[in-house]
Amino acid sequence: MSEFDEDVRLEAKRYSEVLNSVIGFFMFTTATVCLSFKHPQTIALLFLTMVMPVYVLVVNNFFPPTIDTLRKLLKEEPENEWAKSELDFLTNKYLGVRKIFTANPVFWSGNFWYILILCCPEFSSWIKCIKLL
Repeated sequence: MSEFDEDVRLEAKRYSEVLNSVIGFFMFTTATVCLSFKHPQTIALLFLTMVMPVYVLVVNNFFPPTIDTLRKLLKEEPENEWAKSELDFLTNKYLGVRKIFTANPVFWSGNFWYILILCCPEFSSWIKCIKLL
């Protein structure tokens, strides 16, 4: 157990909430709006200029600050074993691949929906044909 365990748990929860509620809904809404146009892929490509800055904003402003601090400490003092072990433990526990996938279903489904609209013209045509939207 790390001395920063509770802090990083709360920071990671906040980060996950932002990924789900901001990015996930934004991506899903953007993709759905693209379907209302005659050429959804072109509009999705245009929206990409809005999507990328939102990703950068979220990563820069909501990533757990404790982990950022440990990373900066390791850049200054690469031989610091305590910082290495703390960073490894906290990253694996709260920001590991499995945790990121399971804790952010809205984020992943919104991204998947957007990528389908952006990259698969057949999918966009099919969705339009079934008159769901």
